[in-house]
Amino acid sequence: MKRKGLFSLGNRIIFYIFNFFIFLTLYFAIASPNLTLGDTPAGNRTTWISVVFLLFLLTISLAIFVNEKLRNVFRYIFIKRALFSSIVIFVLVILLQIIFVELTHPSIGFDAGAIHSALTDTKSRELQAYYSLSTNNINLML
Repeated sequence: MKRKGLFSLGNRIIFYIFNFFIFLTLYFAIASPNLTLGDTPAGNRTTWISVVFLLFLLTISLAIFVNEKLRNVFRYIFIKRALFSSIVIFVLVILLQIIFVELTHPSIGFDAGAIHSALTDTKSRELQAYYSLSTNNINLML
């Protein structure tokens, strides 16, 4: 009897210590400056938008789990109409990726122009400074 009670007490202590450290990890991960997306003043807002979005997803998941009517709606959309909903989601993902790339891709003209100029003008101080700052383009020259 004493062994079982001691074992149970040890398990509870380990459980509470584990939960304490998991909570600390979660708290410091959310409060971390590394979570700030971007170097602009809107960076903090971007992080909070991400956190709110994840909380929204968690809320929707719990609502589906708890509410029978909502569960039936999602079952109809994603199980009975699976082909249609999968095609719609696929098209939305492709469109979002295209929009994301269009809004975030850098222009290639400056690097390509510097590579072309380095082939024709080997003594330029500007190009030497460019290649010492942007060493990733040296491989293209070789």
